[in-house]
Amino acid sequence: MVNCPEVASIEGSPPPVGRSCLLGIVTGCLPYHDIAISEQTHRPRAVFEENSGLALVHPVDYIEATIEQHAAGRRAPAPGQAAAEGI
Repeated sequence: MVNCPEVASIEGSPPPVGRSCLLGIVTGCLPYHDIAISEQTHRPRAVFEENSGLALVHPVDYIEATIEQHAAGRRAPAPGQAAAEGI
């Protein structure tokens, strides 16, 4: 998901963001399920799945924190640390 700059704004509102920026990464969607019920038996007959327009998104702050944690786990040992730990 990317925030796109706008040229117009509503009177009295703060000015819009003047640059594009990453908000997050879409990881899935939330479908809408419509169940058709039989008028004779009152039991489900079919399920129709439609796109609800809603999405699952990992925000950019979460992504940055994950990258930082991953990088912290792969740092080279400090000088002398490897010998002390028997590496």
